[in-house]
Amino acid sequence: MVAKRLKSIGVVLMVVFLLGSGAAHAVAAEFHSDTSSTGIEATQLNTHVFKSTAGEVTCASALYKGIAIFKTFSSVTLSPFWSECHITALGKVAGTTTGNGCSYTFYAGGTVDINCPAGKQIEFNAAGCHITIPAQTGLKAVSYSTVGSHIDISMSLSEVRYNHSGFLCGTGGGTNGTQTGALTAEGNSKLWYA
Repeated sequence: MVAKRLKSIGVVLMVVFLLGSGAAHAVAAEFHSDTSSTGIEATQLNTHVFKSTAGEVTCASALYKGIAIFKTFSSVTLSPFWSECHITALGKVAGTTTGNGCSYTFYAGGTVDINCPAGKQIEFNAAGCHITIPAQTGLKAVSYSTVGSHIDISMSLSEVRYNHSGFLCGTGGGTNGTQTGALTAEGNSKLWYA
């Protein structure tokens, strides 16, 4: 009887050990919220910059908004709003950046998708320069850290596709665009990344 109990306990301990040792490797990173239906606003921590062969677009103000439906989620989609933008090509020229209904899906695993409605793209317009960024998936890389009750997001995206035209920045395009910038995401409840 004692041997049977010890054998049962040994099997349970072995299962717990195996689950425990594999759990650290099997658990994917996720975002968490204290409540469901959390409104999220991500405000910039530094200047956001998009670089391409057309020049460097810099926006002094960036805000991303969205909502998380569940308490635990592997991705969140946020709509961008940029202002105070300019391009540096043959000089510094003020312009506007428009999202046109496009959004960014941030995955806890470290990638980003740019989603756009049919026929729409992100656009930067300045005198003599027009730059567009179409929908695309799997952009790398983005990292996250929990700071108090919010999540800091650091974007360092590479291989971003784009097109450009105009006498200031020329006509062309490429897949070598980069987008950098840091955000802090806060919700109407506590957010964290784990």
